[in-house]
Amino acid sequence: MDVKFFYSPDLDETVAVRPDGRISLRLVDDVAAAGLTPLELDHDLTARYAKKLPEKPDLSVILRGFENQRIYVTGDIRTPGEYPLKSGLDVMQAITTAGGFLETARPDFVLLIRKTAGGPAKVYRVNMSDPMLDPEKDGGSLALLAPTDVIYVPRSGVAQANLFVDQYIRKLLFLNTINLGVSGIYELNDASKNRN
Repeated sequence: MDVKFFYSPDLDETVAVRPDGRISLRLVDDVAAAGLTPLELDHDLTARYAKKLPEKPDLSVILRGFENQRIYVTGDIRTPGEYPLKSGLDVMQAITTAGGFLETARPDFVLLIRKTAGGPAKVYRVNMSDPMLDPEKDGGSLALLAPTDVIYVPRSGVAQANLFVDQYIRKLLFLNTINLGVSGIYELNDASKNRN
């Protein structure tokens, strides 16, 4: 982004938001910028520079673009991974970009994990079963994404139980059946030889 001063062009700067969500500017040092609109940041910087400059500053914050902004989509989806954050990308679009849900996914309990500046991450439940829900009130799937957001699609309870049965019951029984079967065939053949 560009920070432009109309009457003090020597203070003009072009800066990028760091991974910690802050920018560094002359005279005011580090300033939190993540999660703010350009207008909100403009007001914050005007207040900060007013304390440093003899006259009230007249400045503008101009957003030039997104650089290396990424989101992460993981869980029960076709292609989990890291994806570029495009302007206006919402949860539904991100999951579609990642190939969509697997049959074992639980779309009504998708988790959106968002880092906060200087605090613990916040976790929001997003109900993908009803895409028309209001994202601000009801956790709808049209909630816009921010840099470093993580979308986690959990496995359904039925799928979890099926995985447990598959891993701990079917495979164990299958292995035991093969062992018993081979042993049984050997004994039957051996017994038939003894009869002849």
